[in-house]
Amino acid sequence: MMNRLKNWKKKFSRKNILLHFILLVISAILSIGYAVYMFYIFYTAATTPVDTGNAWADAGAELGTYIALRAMLPFFICEVIAAVANFIGALSKNWIVAFIAAGLYLLSIILFPSAFLNVGVQLILCIIAGVLILTKK
Repeated sequence: MMNRLKNWKKKFSRKNILLHFILLVISAILSIGYAVYMFYIFYTAATTPVDTGNAWADAGAELGTYIALRAMLPFFICEVIAAVANFIGALSKNWIVAFIAAGLYLLSIILFPSAFLNVGVQLILCIIAGVLILTKK
């Protein structure tokens, strides 16, 4: 009976190590995919010429585009830094790095609340992975 229990604990600890690695990598991949999508949107919005025939409307549209880009830039930066922290946390198996990435995701949600549905999944994955690493030790 005791031997079975030891074998079960070994199997669970191996799965636990693999599970937090998978969760952090999935979170990082989702973040990088979302960052690439946002970069495409930024690039398209900044380089698409506005030509309505009215100079004031064109200037207003371009100004609105640049204001929106400046408003979303801190969110974009937090997203990219959190993706890097996810990879570092997955490779180093450090719970602090996983929670730092979760904090960056939370900060990006505070900076741009309408992106909660896009970033909430990564936040939950980081918290679960951090708890798994923390309970392993």
